[in-house]
Amino acid sequence: MISSPEDYGLSEQQTLAFTYDEPAPSSFDTFWAQWREAHCHIPARVMGNTDSQSGAIVYESARNVSIVARLTRPAGIVRGAVVTSHGYDVDEGIPEEEESWTARGLATLRVRVRGFPPSTAETGDLRSQWILHNIHDAQAWILGGAVADIVQSVKVIQKIFARQLPVALHGESFGGGLAVLAAAQLEQLGTPVDRLILGLPTFGAWRWRLHKYCNGTGGQINMMVEALRGDDQVRLLNVLDLFDAVHHARRIHCPVLCKLACRDDVVPAPTAASVFNALGSEDTWAFVTKYGHFDGGLADARRHVAFERLHPGFADTQVPAAETIAVINSGDFQTAPKSPNLL
Repeated sequence: MISSPEDYGLSEQQTLAFTYDEPAPSSFDTFWAQWREAHCHIPARVMGNTDSQSGAIVYESARNVSIVARLTRPAGIVRGAVVTSHGYDVDEGIPEEEESWTARGLATLRVRVRGFPPSTAETGDLRSQWILHNIHDAQAWILGGAVADIVQSVKVIQKIFARQLPVALHGESFGGGLAVLAAAQLEQLGTPVDRLILGLPTFGAWRWRLHKYCNGTGGQINMMVEALRGDDQVRLLNVLDLFDAVHHARRIHCPVLCKLACRDDVVPAPTAASVFNALGSEDTWAFVTKYGHFDGGLADARRHVAFERLHPGFADTQVPAAETIAVINSGDFQTAPKSPNLL
């Protein structure tokens, strides 16, 4: 029998209330200001047919890396758009099916960040060790390039339609962590996204994860950290601190809908909660499932499906976020760790 995910010695309420109180490193603001200067001033030049209902497009991102995405248009007038990425385990191609929010007049840009097929022309396929690629150097770590890919994708969707077009940013797990880091940089650039939809966001509370059982990217990084000694280990930890999603979440102020799990050890459940609890926004809603990256049975699977059903209404920025939640949710709000918005 497969055992259930690690609970890290915390109750469900302690997990959902978990906060990561480490301050951002003193170099945080300087590093990310330099990062924005180096990565965020690339013209949004698009190759491909942007007028078709659905098709692949290509555009340049930071460090001359070509990003492949699939653009899907709704029938009729485009009222908004959603930029969405992917998890850590992906197939070769980009899915072609329409998203549920298409019926609301929202376009979709489904992005594959660098190193994941088909965005591999310059980097090669890095999936087996993606998270470790150039991890010793904060300037060169591939995670920074992937954040730039999401930022550039938002610029591209605004170039295709209109700069004033409302944009929601969506990501699950790995994609959720990318969405947090990218949303924070877009805020600093003065072009914030209008809504943020996250599922089990990763990249949070890196130092808390050390010496704890983790699957996924956290497990790979823990093995790397444990293999190093002295100054090499300190330097790697400093890189992780700069990319900790908790520090970035504090700089996000748009409405946020986030799925959290009570137990998960792929994205450790307390770390996803720490990202949510750090958000600078006053308008945040947490949707709670029993398990994250784990088959917890039919009832829990239905909770995950119910979260996906919230996406179209929340992504539609022409409807107030609180109104959307009130209409779609059954209304049984519980006491939440950071606000009364726990679904």
